[in-house]
Amino acid sequence: MPNPSKFDFHREQLAASLTGLAESMRNCAQFAETFAKIVNDASYAPEVAEYLNATHDEPAKGKRKAAASPDDPDGPKKRKRTQKIKDPNAPKRPASSYILFQNEVRKELKEQHPNISNSDLLAMISEQWKNMSDEQKRARRVAHMNTYNEAMKIATALYSEEKKAYDNRTPAEIEAANAALEEAKAVSRVFVARRL
Repeated sequence: MPNPSKFDFHREQLAASLTGLAESMRNCAQFAETFAKIVNDASYAPEVAEYLNATHDEPAKGKRKAAASPDDPDGPKKRKRTQKIKDPNAPKRPASSYILFQNEVRKELKEQHPNISNSDLLAMISEQWKNMSDEQKRARRVAHMNTYNEAMKIATALYSEEKKAYDNRTPAEIEAANAALEEAKAVSRVFVARRL
């Protein structure tokens, strides 16, 4: 049970803020009524009243106006997103320094904390990475081969070469890749149909 004096203090603060809010709402309502009277009184500016009372046949623009469009009785429609199917022959992007660190440290931390959830484990790894200085990141070795940054640079260079070769394929190679892509799409369609 919270402290009674603390409870009373917060209750009084809430009451005071609600009183202030009610006063602001009354003022706002009064301004709205005054504005409505001015708009309805067309004697001072008939062209303004004519403009305000006219219906405009312009199409709605923007998200909110399109959503509130009177022409659409069903309301706004969601746009379908088409998922771009990846070319199975395209080279895989290299892992970043952080991903290399994460892959190395994950098993060790999982052994130390067997009952930890995956999200907590990732948070712990992320915290360790943030606390490492750039010098430590450069000095620490990935599986006793290279530092994380060196391993990432090597992987990036390898990826660049593979990507260049991928982009400079012959028409016959492209045709074979397209056939493989169509096959992957067909398998994907079957998988999606089974889920429904």
